[in-house]
Amino acid sequence: MLAGLLIGLFVQASLGEHLERAGVSLMLGTSVVRVGVAGIFFLRERDWNYGPISFGVLTILLLSALFRNRRALKFEKLDTVLIGIRAALRKCAA
Repeated sequence: MLAGLLIGLFVQASLGEHLERAGVSLMLGTSVVRVGVAGIFFLRERDWNYGPISFGVLTILLLSALFRNRRALKFEKLDTVLIGIRAALRKCAA
């Protein structure tokens, strides 16, 4: 990520943004892999308490990554609605 920031300052901005996104994706991906591997090891050791908990956490991580963009779009629409309401209230107050 530091390389992406430095490249973004001195070279093309798009290359720096791509490197930053790759760094963030790599950091998020390592936690997903770590939780999955831990779940597998828990089940191999027949630890029936922590194995399903690990896979539950893995499911939450994957679902949050899957629905992240959909939630951001809903907030953008909400911001547009709030801006429209604010403009209407200013017209009424004027």
